[in-house]
Amino acid sequence: MCSSDLSLPLKTGLKVENTLGWTHDDQINIRSFIGSTDGVTATASGLNLRPVENTFYDDLRLVADFALAGTHKLVGGAALTWGRTTGDGHGFDFDLVVSPQPVIPKLENIPNGDNRSFMDRRTFFGLYVNDEWTPVRWLTFTLGVRYDRVSEALTSTVQEIGMPAPDVAEDSRNDGQFSGGISALVRVLDKPAEPLDVLNAYVSLKSNFKPAAPNFLEAESARILDPERTRSGEIGIKTRWLEKTLSFDVTFFHMNFENMVVSTLGPGGLPELVNAGEERFQGTELDLAWRPAAVKGLTLAAGYAHHDATFVQFSFLTPDGQLHVVDGKRLELVPRDLWNVRVAYGAEKGPGGFVAVRHQNIRPLTRRNTFYTDSFFEWDAGLTWSFGWGLVSVTGRNLGDSRHTIADSEIGDSQFYVAPPRRVTAELTFRF
Repeated sequence: MCSSDLSLPLKTGLKVENTLGWTHDDQINIRSFIGSTDGVTATASGLNLRPVENTFYDDLRLVADFALAGTHKLVGGAALTWGRTTGDGHGFDFDLVVSPQPVIPKLENIPNGDNRSFMDRRTFFGLYVNDEWTPVRWLTFTLGVRYDRVSEALTSTVQEIGMPAPDVAEDSRNDGQFSGGISALVRVLDKPAEPLDVLNAYVSLKSNFKPAAPNFLEAESARILDPERTRSGEIGIKTRWLEKTLSFDVTFFHMNFENMVVSTLGPGGLPELVNAGEERFQGTELDLAWRPAAVKGLTLAAGYAHHDATFVQFSFLTPDGQLHVVDGKRLELVPRDLWNVRVAYGAEKGPGGFVAVRHQNIRPLTRRNTFYTDSFFEWDAGLTWSFGWGLVSVTGRNLGDSRHTIADSEIGDSQFYVAPPRRVTAELTFRF
């Protein structure tokens, strides 16, 4: 990966900026999925792929600061992303022992079932303009609009061992979409009014567009999915009290996701990517922090959030052809209520440390909400010592060794990631 940034003044209040980047990613991706089982043995299928991704990115923009019925910071430009992903590999099937002790054969001892390859090419070009306008001291508007043009082509080939001809799938897509947003920040207080020092209110509306990830694992299902779109609204307040030693912020938000890409099981039992119709994510978040003036370096902080994440419209077929409709069901592994508390102390020189506790309540494991995880606590702690020449720190994460489920796997249905175990790290930082 390499990147560069350029900022060149043209005259007072006007400059040109450019961001240029290139990324190369070369992977070996091996994964398998259990199919049928009798409790002792099981059959499984898997993939061994070697994707190679190259991405080029350039963003050229003009930035202007000027006065016109207030002050403006105007940014306008164009961005180009060109990406190409190629890969080859093979699929395989094997038997394994699952009980009483799992016995999984080595990959080199499993014969290839098919040979496969794929190529995906995407060009993403966008034009945009954004203006931050402050007509009066206590009010700032931010307005932006962007037009994106996306062109993509996908080819995927799979040939079963012993078959005379491969299965080839080709797909292409061209999309043009507008996105943008508007927001307002109101500085309610002209000057501090004890005990309240700052009261800012804000509101925003946004619409975003993103090309969907391609599905190229199986030639018969390789296709370019519909673009994803998000529409969101947010309103909140930010406050500072007691000579800015106490902060209290509240946010209300609502988001709608259309055509979000999710993983389901295909007819062969392997995961495939599909568009999920419409999802909704809304809720409230509160943050409270106190930095007492009498103890410099001490911070007491707490946060609470209530989240409502549901499928508005989504149905899918199981591998055996059954239709499941999950409209109104909660999204997997999204808690309704979560909170955190943190106490931290840090001085310019000498000892410091922190203790933090997090909690989440029960979360659904399946899209039909038939099974739920237990709620969990997780806590961390650390010690530091600051010297003139640097900092020594020791940090412990998940000290209660809670192995709760944290995320749904993006590569397999009903497969999950669990929290990392208890761990302690030490770090030495030098100042120059």
